[in-house]
Amino acid sequence: MTEILLYHFIGSEIFSSAIADGQSYVATASTTGPNNAALSILIERSLDGVRINNTSIVTAVDIDASNRVIPVADQVIMSLDIVGHAVVNSNLTSLVDALGAAEGDLVNVLSSDGPFTVFAL
Repeated sequence: MTEILLYHFIGSEIFSSAIADGQSYVATASTTGPNNAALSILIERSLDGVRINNTSIVTAVDIDASNRVIPVADQVIMSLDIVGHAVVNSNLTSLVDALGAAEGDLVNVLSSDGPFTVFAL
């Protein structure tokens, strides 16, 4: 439960006006990645608003707290494995298609414990 909560915290304040159109990754306080690396969330801003990991919709922004500014999302933000990040990132559709078309069971392999490094252009 601690790591799920930490996955909802980032190390800096980001006001909604500072979120650029398009996609960006932001490191969280969760350190369950390989070698205790911080896990990241995908923030995407479009005409439809802001989404986190392409699943949670930000419903309120810039709520002032004593030590942070907080957004409100419509659901709990769960961490993603490497396949999950590829699926939710609209810039990686070719990678997702290639994983599905490749011989073997690459989706399940990459969903298992790694560590893995995937380069996608």
